[in-house]
Amino acid sequence: KLPAENLVVSKEDLEGDPTDVIPTTDPDNHLKLNVGSHKIMFHHGWVNIDVEPLLDFARQNGYAFTQYDVMKHGLAINDNSVSLIYASHFLEHQTYEQGLVFMKECARVLRKESGLLRIAVPDADTLSSAYSDDVDLSEIMGPAPAGFPKEITKLKTYRFWSLLTDNHKSAYDEATLKTLGGLAG
Repeated sequence: KLPAENLVVSKEDLEGDPTDVIPTTDPDNHLKLNVGSHKIMFHHGWVNIDVEPLLDFARQNGYAFTQYDVMKHGLAINDNSVSLIYASHFLEHQTYEQGLVFMKECARVLRKESGLLRIAVPDADTLSSAYSDDVDLSEIMGPAPAGFPKEITKLKTYRFWSLLTDNHKSAYDEATLKTLGGLAG
């Protein structure tokens, strides 16, 4: 559940006219970055960026794609030039130190008056509450690895740990994201 001041925007809205979701006085020349896109890429003026070699997938589906390691090289973009950065399930795969470096890069390249950063991460607070309330997490984690003992995969500890740690190097809740964003500027 998002706080009341947050705007909920669908993928279709993000792919459409950015003036519908980005408050701006300059409706032209919007640069939109989908960082850590993997195969969840956007059309309509988005530049999808991932370290994985997804150029064939992008070409087959008509996406603008750049294979690039943002964590190694930063955002090779001019200061104050990006309208929108979208990073979904990217930040938790970085250490907190790397996350701060990434957020500082976002602050550097985003338009000062109208730039917008959208981040989606697993909510550690929600996951830990679900664990303590004994909520069944299996619906959101997908199938267990083939051949793995069902006696283990049905246990709530396995489900919780799998969701929280799936190659993740950090965990976030609202306070952690706000603090990181404040430190990054």
